[in-house]
Amino acid sequence: MVKVTEPETWYFVVDCAKCGKPIPFSEAPALDKQKALKVPTIQVRCPHCHKEGTYAGPLMSRRRAP
Repeated sequence: MVKVTEPETWYFVVDCAKCGKPIPFSEAPALDKQKALKVPTIQVRCPHCHKEGTYAGPLMSRRRAP
């Protein structure tokens, strides 16, 4: 999981199953260098509510940090 996000940087993200807030777990490559994300599942702890969860590939998205 990413500890600190940089503004305007792209990350792979899941939304917490408990509180719904975004959890950035990996920096994403530039759009022109993006490859398909092939992660069957990941296990992460939400930095907001501290719920640990397992997330499947279809729940992951690519978003830019504010």
